[in-house]
Amino acid sequence: NEDRDYPFPVSLVISNIPDGLIVVGQLPQFVEVSLSAPLSLWEQMMVDASAVQAQLDLSGMKAGEYRLPVDVIVSYSPVRVSLVTPAEVGVTLENKLEVKFEIQPEVIGEAALGYNPDRITLSQQMVTISGPESLVSQVDAVLAELDITQAKETIFEEVVLKAVDADDQQVTGITITPEKINITQTILQTGGYRDVAVKVETKGQVASGYRVTNISVNPPTVTVYSSDPQIV
Repeated sequence: NEDRDYPFPVSLVISNIPDGLIVVGQLPQFVEVSLSAPLSLWEQMMVDASAVQAQLDLSGMKAGEYRLPVDVIVSYSPVRVSLVTPAEVGVTLENKLEVKFEIQPEVIGEAALGYNPDRITLSQQMVTISGPESLVSQVDAVLAELDITQAKETIFEEVVLKAVDADDQQVTGITITPEKINITQTILQTGGYRDVAVKVETKGQVASGYRVTNISVNPPTVTVYSSDPQIV
């Protein structure tokens, strides 16, 4: 027999999570395993990335905090597990909670001069928040934020929803279904305002042997305003 470190990363699989419960927090994605096995088996395992598996079995667990041993399964025999790092993993289980929320649109910024936001339409009115009870209970609202800064025309955009608590701080570690929706924000021009193109008028002639090839202006349009719509 030879004692060696198994050369491939061993994924830690969480199995048999009881209905109505959810794992809270970050668990290790991989564990390191040392094995004692005959040389003939090592020659096979050194090229077999699926020879060793690791799992945490949560069968029969209730909500609470636990220290659970990592179960290592080797598909070759005879093989003895010498060392697992980590050998135990802390697991916190909480009741899974699902709550429906009405989406609240939140417009950020201001439209361009002479334009105002009008009607806003959401592709969906309600979403479902799911996750650990301790986190879902913190959610106070679900926001759909849309930036209309300097907008001059109707905006159609897909936005990612955000869950916030009573202090307007984002709540993470939960699932929002769906996570994205479409927003249509109508932008209308205010009466008394008008966008007009800037036209360059030239006078005189260029020197002999030269010609004008291009004239550009920046900005290409300006907004004019008057309290008298007829003047505009």
